[in-house]
Amino acid sequence: MKFTAVILLTDIFITAEGWPCLTPVREVYSQINTAAVLQFTADLTNLNSPRTFFVKFHDGTVRAMIRYNADKSYTTDSQPGVSITANTAGIVAVTFESVQKNSAGIYTFGSAGFSFRCNCLYILGEPTKPNITLKYVPFVRDSTTLTCSSTSTTTPSNHSLSLTYNWRVDKEDNPGGSRYSYSSSKKTLTLSNIVKNDTYKQITCKAKEVVTDGYASIRSDSFSFDVLYGPDTANINVQSPYNMTEGDTNVSIECSSDCNPGCSYTWTNLTSYSRISTNGVLFLDTVNRYMTGDYKCTSSNTGIQNKSSETTISTIVNYQTAVTSFYIAHEGQTLVTVNEHDVHIRITCEVDSNPASTIKITFDGEILQEQTNIMALSYTLNDVTCLQAGVYTCEGYNEYGQPSIMNATLFVRCSPRPLHQFKRNITSTLHTPVTLSFTTLAYPEPGPSGFSWHKEDGVRWTPLMSNADLKISSSGLQTNLTLLNVSQSNYGQYRVTVVNGLGSFEQYMYLKPEDIHMQSQTLNNRGSTVPNHTNRGSTVPNQTQGINNTETDNTAMIVGVTLGIFSTVVVVYAIYLTILMRRKSTDKGTFKNLLRKKTHPSGRKYFSPQRISLLRSGYRTYFD
Repeated sequence: MKFTAVILLTDIFITAEGWPCLTPVREVYSQINTAAVLQFTADLTNLNSPRTFFVKFHDGTVRAMIRYNADKSYTTDSQPGVSITANTAGIVAVTFESVQKNSAGIYTFGSAGFSFRCNCLYILGEPTKPNITLKYVPFVRDSTTLTCSSTSTTTPSNHSLSLTYNWRVDKEDNPGGSRYSYSSSKKTLTLSNIVKNDTYKQITCKAKEVVTDGYASIRSDSFSFDVLYGPDTANINVQSPYNMTEGDTNVSIECSSDCNPGCSYTWTNLTSYSRISTNGVLFLDTVNRYMTGDYKCTSSNTGIQNKSSETTISTIVNYQTAVTSFYIAHEGQTLVTVNEHDVHIRITCEVDSNPASTIKITFDGEILQEQTNIMALSYTLNDVTCLQAGVYTCEGYNEYGQPSIMNATLFVRCSPRPLHQFKRNITSTLHTPVTLSFTTLAYPEPGPSGFSWHKEDGVRWTPLMSNADLKISSSGLQTNLTLLNVSQSNYGQYRVTVVNGLGSFEQYMYLKPEDIHMQSQTLNNRGSTVPNHTNRGSTVPNQTQGINNTETDNTAMIVGVTLGIFSTVVVVYAIYLTILMRRKSTDKGTFKNLLRKKTHPSGRKYFSPQRISLLRSGYRTYFD
């Protein structure tokens, strides 16, 4: 069990409750709720008969006793929570298991007719919360002293314990250096060569009793160190030049100084030399571009005469990007039509902003041209295709406000062609509806009158019109043929023709039963005719952009390949017959040589492999 015992010897004569105490009086220091041990010496001189010694508190209550016999054997007794041990030499130890605040005081040990031995038990307490005082508020470059004061709460209070102190300055304990000096117990702290930044220092201290296991106080309240100074400079909370945005409201520019006890401020517009504010804030209600200029802040110390500082700031008013012009080919043109394969089509975007902007020209989500810190940007189209028709966008922005956007539309004249790949072979079961659809790429748009449908009927093509069995719908760039109830006669090949003012295009489709095996490729892909105009290609702005997978007709190719294969077979067969006849007439000797026996280096006769092959093929009879 933890206990604290500190012995301080004195040469004075102490009387406790009428009992004279022989010196020295032993001082015992113990923390609360710990074990405290008192030690005494029994007077065993002339021990001829039993002698009883009592341990008494200063109020006279007996806490323990020990009885020595003539042979110096002994017996002990004690109250609960108290134990007593001894030896034959008369050294007696009394242990209090868990001392409390009320356990503090004088304890006597003695026997009737003998002088008393005394112990004083001190119960250690936590020193009071310290308080910091400052000798005087210093000026810059002065010195001043701070004092930390605390009181011991150890009981009884007549002890001789002292306190030592710990200082903390801005989270640093007992800072060193030439500017800091302390008294021996660190009760005082002297700060020399004061600077204005010392004003912001936060200082605390705490006390600790100088004894084993002595308690430390809680830390004092934070003491804000004060210094008289300034102002040295008038500080503005924004950098010069200060950028503002046109249209901003409630803009505040603050001026402050390092002065104490206080500062006053004045703002002056150096353009008009008018005083516009008498406090530390330059307040601008609504910013406009004419507020660009220079402003001066004057800071003065309210407690020191003729002490002031001035600072000037420049302001710049910025405003967001506005696309002022976006045109194709010529200024002011936002709807422009060109021919496919035209060259040097220039697209130009111009903006107004402060500062300069980032400008990008985009088409169908793709950035064509982008550049930063500029006021104008151009992009040139060379060899225009119909897929480059559509809406072009100019976007300009800087760090102020939202981006500005303007559109221009390019139309490209081109003859019809397929917009994308599609399935030419369509399957359908009987007695169900089916739709044949085709989308073209063309400008001008064919419209409803630019599409026509035909069905192959033997050797001729029959035009189709909407009736009770089928429905044809065409608009813009797409046409649909819907068979409302598929019959056996509906199976076969269909042709859709697209026409605009620049040319035409034909596309073939094949409808077949769903339960019949795949037709040959020749029947499935009858192909398309060649347009009667060169397919220069174009699109209109509302088309799907960026798809250039057109379909071509395979009929001519298949017929050509078939005729080529047939011609090749005929030529090869003719060559074969010619070679065979020439060999029969001119190379008969060669074949006979092959049939003769050859002589091996060993002298043995043998037939060559060629002879064996010829003999098996019947050439023996031919040469015999």
